[in-house]
Amino acid sequence: MPTKLFASMGLAICALVYLILVFIMYLSKKKFKTFENNVFLFMFFLTFLLVINEFLYIYAMYAELDGNILFLPTKPLCYTYIFGSIVWFACLILYIWSIREVNTHSDKSKIQKKFIVAIISVLVFVMFVISCVLDLNYPTSKSNLYVFSGPAVYTIYIIAISVLIVVVISVIRSGKTIPKHQKIPIYFCLLTLILVNAIQLITDYDLNSLTFLYTFVITTLYFTIESQDYKLIDNLERRREESEIANKAQTEFLANMSHEIRTPLNTILGFSESLLSEDTLSKEKVDKDVNMIHAASINLLELINNILDVSRLESGKEQLEEREYQLQNLIFEIDSLISSKIDKKSSDFKINLNKEIPSTYYGDYGKIYKILICILNNALKYTEYGQIKLDVDGSKVENDMFEFKYTISNAGHAMKAENFEVDFNDFVKLGTGLQNNIDATALGLILAKRLIKMLGGSIEFVNKTGEGTKYLISINQKIVNNNKVGDIYNSETKSEEVTNYDHSDKKILVVDDNNLNIKLACRLLENYKFKIDTATSGKECIEKVQHDSYDLIFLDHMMPEMDGIETLRTLKKNPNFKSKVVVLTANASDGLREKYKSAGFDDYLSKPINIKDLNKIIDKIFK
Repeated sequence: MPTKLFASMGLAICALVYLILVFIMYLSKKKFKTFENNVFLFMFFLTFLLVINEFLYIYAMYAELDGNILFLPTKPLCYTYIFGSIVWFACLILYIWSIREVNTHSDKSKIQKKFIVAIISVLVFVMFVISCVLDLNYPTSKSNLYVFSGPAVYTIYIIAISVLIVVVISVIRSGKTIPKHQKIPIYFCLLTLILVNAIQLITDYDLNSLTFLYTFVITTLYFTIESQDYKLIDNLERRREESEIANKAQTEFLANMSHEIRTPLNTILGFSESLLSEDTLSKEKVDKDVNMIHAASINLLELINNILDVSRLESGKEQLEEREYQLQNLIFEIDSLISSKIDKKSSDFKINLNKEIPSTYYGDYGKIYKILICILNNALKYTEYGQIKLDVDGSKVENDMFEFKYTISNAGHAMKAENFEVDFNDFVKLGTGLQNNIDATALGLILAKRLIKMLGGSIEFVNKTGEGTKYLISINQKIVNNNKVGDIYNSETKSEEVTNYDHSDKKILVVDDNNLNIKLACRLLENYKFKIDTATSGKECIEKVQHDSYDLIFLDHMMPEMDGIETLRTLKKNPNFKSKVVVLTANASDGLREKYKSAGFDDYLSKPINIKDLNKIIDKIFK
């Protein structure tokens, strides 16, 4: 090979060796796929292509000027190299920007990426078009090597200088956003680019140095910022810190929950002990203390239910339980519960239902009920006076779907935006400070937002000073019946309360391994005037059914030796067994109703027993 040709390719050969070594090391390491890494990888392969392009245009010059051999299109190859160089410097800007975005964790990065890429693409196109209309000369330098120059090459230097200025300003203005260990390699690469090109301009001794400089920058970045070993160690360190934060937050969260649980327990135990130790009890004192115990019990149950519900959502065990339901039943249940909680002296609760919307739907009734109750409870918490409203409206969308628009508003004190934005996030965002006390209501709001997301809906929060707060909920449900819901409060379709409590001709059996649970169930069932019998095990239940007949059996699920499901299977082996059987269980997870019904139970009643649910079951079985 002629000496002049080899000398012209010398730096390119060194660059190729470096790139091959770096590529081999890159393949042997674990890779981290981020936008920043993708930009770096693109720059790496672009540098490799520029090295090949440099070999080609040098050989083309040699063939055209001195070799008299196979001729290659020299100028197109030179212009291709100019285009690649412009793209390389443009990618350098994108790379520095991506490093800054990774360190700032910006939520707007996706939008900014598209905008930045679009701007850079336009800049590259404009600069290349300009270079194509300018002259290109070769060889004209003192080095007498195969190097091209001329006005067309100035576009590379113009964009290079512009990029260097932008990068320097960006890195300086980033402050602590870009850490010191990342800034030093960037400054080192930029300084090298400036010095080498400045020396060439001053001495007018041209070399094919740009590709080698690109390779130098790529190699420096690979062994510093893009070091896969460093990224792995950094990733492990970050995860260790996140784990420590999560563990600390979880501990504080559990401590907070312990406090929230102990508060109603203290009320229950305190007033219970007061009643037990009192020698003379007046009806007024008993009523007052029992009401306090009842209120604390409801608060405790609500807190525990919300903790369990959020836990199921976090673990991914929550499933959709869809069925056909009547909108009026949903409204009546919500109205009944919220009206019983509200202080009618200072506030009132109103439901506005659009009479023209369909009446029957297919969807997850339980989750929609839970969502609305949780958010209404939140509105109650932040309303000391004024009106709380639930507006139910919506419109039909495609495929027989109805888009519900639930608007919950309160005219009392406004909720703060930061309280609404609170999220569970694996115990990290909650329980980490005295300002974030988590109670049943706060957990309820978190639960509601998670359930809305699970149903594919959305929730918005509007807060106006002096006007209170609005929660705008949107959820789609499938229409089953297009009949209008009408005026449910003045129609015959309104659910009636159970009024016939005289079931003295009916005999029931209560089966539970806990005597206190049996006493409580019997106390509640006395109101219906049943003939009540009891059993404390599955075996005793079977023996009693063999010698007597019962209209209804309340059967506990979790019992030693023989549980409720096994007991029911044994009972059903008798062809003469006709009793209705309702399972009693402390497990209130979604989906259990269907599980127990498939096991042969006629209905399902969760502990602690809710009077309304008990009324519905009694009314349903003995209607």
